Amino acid sequence: NITNATPCTQETMKLKELNEALATQAKADTSRGDGSHNRISVVSKANENVVIDVYADAFSNDPLFLWVAGLDKDDPDRKEKMFDLSRSMMAYLNGPVFHWNRGTVLGISLNDDEIAQAGYMTLVPSSCSDYGILALIYSIFRYGLPPMFKEKKKFCPVSAKRLEILAKAEKARKKHMKGTPKWIYLAAIGVS
Repeated sequence: NITNATPCTQETMKLKELNEALATQAKADTSRGDGSHNRISVVSKANENVVIDVYADAFSNDPLFLWVAGLDKDDPDRKEKMFDLSRSMMAYLNGPVFHWNRGTVLGISLNDDEIAQAGYMTLVPSSCSDYGILALIYSIFRYGLPPMFKEKKKFCPVSAKRLEILAKAEKARKKHMKGTPKWIYLAAIGVS
């Protein structure tokens, strides 16, 4: 069992604590004043592809993702390339959450009757925030290499290096949060 191979063992916020807090919040009154209610629910891994597609669509025009891709503004395939890049990055981010129980994905509906979610939010407790090399290897096998590594000619020549540079942000987050034992990492939020 991979979950047992990479447990969240630090004396920090545990996944159980996060889920208990979310359950309490989900029971709170979510009335919007017009008789309708917002509904928050935990998303199962059966809906992983739907969640990743919503995130990919939401992040396709994100300035950071656009910088990583380095595409020309007049590229006729820009929209498709950006969706593929965003989908890959969101799969790498959310894969450990869905398959290794390294966090929680919440779906938000605008009312009780709505089947489709209005958006999603990925939360990772401090004890699970360091995915590590096993998660990277698992993601490569499950989702494949990010598109700029497979199809180098479709993206700018330095897009792979730009993606690697983002690891500095994670190091900065770790440094900033050092000494704070219990925190929640809002890994992604996207609306459809």
